[in-house]
Amino acid sequence: MGRAWLRLAVVGLGGLLLPCGACGPIVGGAAFHARPDGTARGWPLGPFHGRVVDADTGRPIERARVLCSWSFVRGVGAVAPEAARTLSSETDPDGVYRVPELKALPGGLSTRLARVTLLVYHPDFVGYRSDFQFAPRLPRLDFAQRGHVVRLARWGSELSHARHLLFLGSDGLLREAAARERASAALELGQPALAAPTRSRQGSSSDRIAASEGAPTSQPAAPSPADLLLAVEDVRAVTGYGGTFTQRRLDEAGDATDTLHLQAEDQDERYDVALRLWRRSPDDLVAKLEGLREELPGSRPLAGLADRALTVVQGDILGVAFLDAGHAALVLLTCGRDQCRDQAQAVALARRAAGHLSRLPPWTATGAPAEPSTDPGAEP
Repeated sequence: MGRAWLRLAVVGLGGLLLPCGACGPIVGGAAFHARPDGTARGWPLGPFHGRVVDADTGRPIERARVLCSWSFVRGVGAVAPEAARTLSSETDPDGVYRVPELKALPGGLSTRLARVTLLVYHPDFVGYRSDFQFAPRLPRLDFAQRGHVVRLARWGSELSHARHLLFLGSDGLLREAAARERASAALELGQPALAAPTRSRQGSSSDRIAASEGAPTSQPAAPSPADLLLAVEDVRAVTGYGGTFTQRRLDEAGDATDTLHLQAEDQDERYDVALRLWRRSPDDLVAKLEGLREELPGSRPLAGLADRALTVVQGDILGVAFLDAGHAALVLLTCGRDQCRDQAQAVALARRAAGHLSRLPPWTATGAPAEPSTDPGAEP
């Protein structure tokens, strides 16, 4: 498949032929205002500037990391990720941040800007995103391009570092700035009280995982087993997708022990990724895998992944199932064709999930976890 810049487009009355890469992306109006006190829409490519202050005292926060990221897609009808850009800065002693206008734009006749997000991070405060709030997880409607005041709330002991990192995302520059918090999240996930999922499964399976983040609790809520196997950053690393996901439970869990549904926001289901996890005895898992093989026509054996594995293609869905007897786990990962462009990417995602199996608590014959994982290499 040729890249967009290999195609040609006729430009001007003289019929001059230019590579499509010379065409700039389509950029629509921003969802945010140009200024907090006005009604005019902002320009999504920037520049952005404002101040970061302590929400309680109003004092400026110095050396807060400010990231602005843009994601671009291409195509008409069948849309695919095209490029992502990130610019970074830090606040000065007065808490002022400035992010310049994005100049390094991808080319392509059908390329367009899909999303822009400004993020502010300081290790002593709850992070800020221009599109969503951390708790409660609701859309943010007050962001402005220029003159915006970002009010950061102090970090509280009742909050979860692991959930906070999921909220912030996986930008490489942020991972560097949040190294201390990543260590705290790893310790948090290793606490005995957090070994088993605490989330009630009586509510709707479409409820967002972060729905209870704003409620005070005696301890942070822990990710469930499926959450430990696949994260948004895993998907981004394999597919390059720059959009955001809503994390849910599958509507049809069947007899699975746990499920995870990464639903791409503002996209159809061909951009979604899902994971089903079964924790049983090795013999029972073998029987379950055989059952999956019979239920999924066209499945094929896959060598080199866990103890046993298979792949399957059904319409717009690519699937990989693998069994790891040592961790008493069977995983079925499914990925839409617009997220995973081919079976190799689906297998790459499954390998990442297999690499995270050591995060699961050991399984016992009763079906209950014996104790939390203490693998020093596991990351949140």
